[in-house]
Amino acid sequence: MKLGIGRTFALALGASAVIAQAAFAGSLATPSVASYEAKPSSVRIMVMAGMTGAESGFTVEWMKKSTFDALGGWPAAGDPAIKHGDFTGVPVWITTGTSGDYTLPPAKWQAIGLGELFDESGVNATSTDELEANTEYVVRVSARASGASSASAPSQNMVVSTTIHAQNCTFTQGYWKNHTNAWPVGGLTLGSVAYTAAQPGKKVVTGELKFAVCSATTCDPKKSNVSFEIDVK
Repeated sequence: MKLGIGRTFALALGASAVIAQAAFAGSLATPSVASYEAKPSSVRIMVMAGMTGAESGFTVEWMKKSTFDALGGWPAAGDPAIKHGDFTGVPVWITTGTSGDYTLPPAKWQAIGLGELFDESGVNATSTDELEANTEYVVRVSARASGASSASAPSQNMVVSTTIHAQNCTFTQGYWKNHTNAWPVGGLTLGSVAYTAAQPGKKVVTGELKFAVCSATTCDPKKSNVSFEIDVK
């Protein structure tokens, strides 16, 4: 039986769709992962989706290499030694990448910062703590299940290392937030607002309020020193 070119092309498209659907109904392709920047309290890595993408986001697991070596590998899922993060939304802190968020189309990538998750959005992690300085960690990544496709196999283990603490102030925002005892001064002034080390309890913020008193024809500029108390948890 002879088939017209149009019908043959339609059948070929249908067969391709069936093949693609069957492929996507299995496990997703494993993402690639690479390290590109290290600091004393954090490591930034790049996660790139495989040919099937990671449209529902990806999962990152990490643990100290010393613990990994002592256990002889990854312990069972749910073990507290494993730190775990599901990256599924839109980041606001570290936005480097070609995807724009953590739901990765095929061959697109996004950067994340282990040790910098304390105020990041789009991620649900079991730990948002900073990493320890001069310490090696083992990291692996997998694509989360999406539709009829199950989660990918984890990537190969990648070993990353934080750097040694230097005697300077270029630590992360989270470091200074969580280590007020390391502040070299008791407070500082930015513009007209004075800030003190954010110890738990009451904190007094002072500043200068500028305003104007207006009549029907004129406005007189005024200023006044103000202060108010806030709770620091």
